[in-house]
Amino acid sequence: MCGLLFSISSDLNSKFEEALDKQIRRGPDDMGYEFLQNKKFFIQLGFRRLSIEDLSPKGHQPMYSLDGRYLILF
Repeated sequence: MCGLLFSISSDLNSKFEEALDKQIRRGPDDMGYEFLQNKKFFIQLGFRRLSIEDLSPKGHQPMYSLDGRYLILF
């Protein structure tokens, strides 16, 4: 099963990547993360992937829409 990690805070969480690494059992096949910022908050999104069905890199997450406007983790 894959693993997801989210953080919303007023500063970047320096332990975010460390916490994502601790989920390696949830998904040892791939890891991805994205840091976003608006005027008030930092949003950190992370994903650990367990490749069972799709072994291609097309399953790498987070995924952006073709126009780059939207970001998704699932």
